[in-house]
Amino acid sequence: MDGLRVIDFGVVSPLRSQSIWHGLTSAAEPTTPTTLAFMSPEAPYVGIGAHRSHEELNWEAIQSMGIGVIRRMVGGGSVYLDADQLFFQVIAPLGRYRGARSAVINRLLTPFLAAYAAVGLDAMMDSTGEIVVGDTKVCGHGAGEIDGGMAVVGNLIQHFDASTAASVLATPHPMVVDVLSELMGRFVASTRPTGQQADFVTSASISLSAALELESYRGVVSDSEWRSIEEFDQKLSAPESVLLPEFPPAKPIEPHIIKIRSGVYAVFPLAGSPIYVLTVVFGFVERLVILRNGVASDVVEVSGRPPFDAIEVLHSMGIPAAGVEARLAGVGALGQKETVR
Repeated sequence: MDGLRVIDFGVVSPLRSQSIWHGLTSAAEPTTPTTLAFMSPEAPYVGIGAHRSHEELNWEAIQSMGIGVIRRMVGGGSVYLDADQLFFQVIAPLGRYRGARSAVINRLLTPFLAAYAAVGLDAMMDSTGEIVVGDTKVCGHGAGEIDGGMAVVGNLIQHFDASTAASVLATPHPMVVDVLSELMGRFVASTRPTGQQADFVTSASISLSAALELESYRGVVSDSEWRSIEEFDQKLSAPESVLLPEFPPAKPIEPHIIKIRSGVYAVFPLAGSPIYVLTVVFGFVERLVILRNGVASDVVEVSGRPPFDAIEVLHSMGIPAAGVEARLAGVGALGQKETVR
């Protein structure tokens, strides 16, 4: 079917904020129109990626807040989601948009830059594929395939609760929570939009329809799609879906690594002693904090240096650091080791 179907679901339950786009994506057929959907959750919750371990979450904190956890059927880490975020999804049948994964994501996300501008955010897509204002990420995006369809998902973050977002993650010590909170506060949506959600929705619909050369129209959900959504209501709300998903994830890899945004990472052990946290910002160490006998000390001599220098410090202190090097290498955060001549 030709055209861009636009559906604004408004404010929905946390469960529906996930089951709607899962259901629409799963039910996609070759004749299904490309769909642009919008929604916001009425209450906060935590989302966790398909193959991530539930041990990455701070269950005590989550239960004390009385919020739920929903495991999505696509990848990515654990994220805190709430009513201050407007979710959007571009959904299409598999094969409609061909090319490398990164190119397809870029093609479907770039039109949203106009929508961010419409709410007062001078956003751009940087070299890592993040939508940013300066160095600050203003969109948490991802992509995945479910049955017959594919989806590129993102959000407009109107306010980000960095403290709460850090607290729902498993960490070995409150010091690490403080470090994560500070990083999130600096690199995730620190600039608030000045416009309204309606401005974002209207601009996104116009821009995406123009980019895809499809006429936009207000659409409805078909009966078969509603049945698919209701099936995902059951799948995603089942308690075992969080603890024992269809494809059980591995145990958390030690040391643990948290991606704040592309280029900004925190590495720390979830267990063992001593406790440390290493932060890497755009290829350079910002902090290395080690906790011994309850006392934290900054290792300032590696600040502003390549991560290799921090790894050597950890080695020199008898702290196993091979895992740190492997984890940072896995996300491309090591760069080149300096040679002293």
